[in-house]
Amino acid sequence: MQHDNSRLGASHADCASLTTLILVPLRAVIGASGKQLVTLLLGGQWGGSAALVPILDLVSAVGLVAQFRARSSRPWARWGGKVVIHLVQLIVLIAGTSVALLLRCGVHGLMVAVLVSCLVKQVLFYAWLDRLFPASRRLVAQAYAQAAALTALIWLALWAVQQALEGRCPVALVLAAQWSAAGVLMLGCVRYGAGLHGMRVARERGLLPGMLSRMELKRRVDKPVSSAAHWRPTHSDQ
Repeated sequence: MQHDNSRLGASHADCASLTTLILVPLRAVIGASGKQLVTLLLGGQWGGSAALVPILDLVSAVGLVAQFRARSSRPWARWGGKVVIHLVQLIVLIAGTSVALLLRCGVHGLMVAVLVSCLVKQVLFYAWLDRLFPASRRLVAQAYAQAAALTALIWLALWAVQQALEGRCPVALVLAAQWSAAGVLMLGCVRYGAGLHGMRVARERGLLPGMLSRMELKRRVDKPVSSAAHWRPTHSDQ
């Protein structure tokens, strides 16, 4: 497989699709409910730090996706490209930190500098691997677009729940309602998201239980009906 560029490109696209579709929406759930998490775990006096949670969460998601893509490319990629990417990220991080300190932006500005450096790293990884596997360009771009759309939908749903319940219900109840809404959306994505490339990859690789597929559910629902249709009374029933 290491000498088959088409198979390597397909494997790279599958890895990118699956990791982005899983990691980015999950991190978005934590980021969107950051205010409730901070209040519940640390207390109301730490409410000002809740604005950092989405930034840190996005940094974590971008970093994890980049790490997965880097590890998936390790068997066939040269180390020179990775060294250059990390050097550029370091330069951007140092420059951003310097600007944040000069402008006295505080911790929020420092976190934004870290986020920008991680985004630069991700863009450079995308451009580098795109040169290695040009055939997977469309699939990888589609994976990012699908993950972004699902993340926006989840974020909007959690924001709506927060707007509806904040100030009227306890913080723990608001957080439970947000996570329940996110769980329903994620389950719907797993059950009915056959058009998502990441979901197709997960089903083809056997990463999802068969009971979560629509065909399996239909078979389970139809089985009792068909059994009842063919039922005949026995001597003991009479």
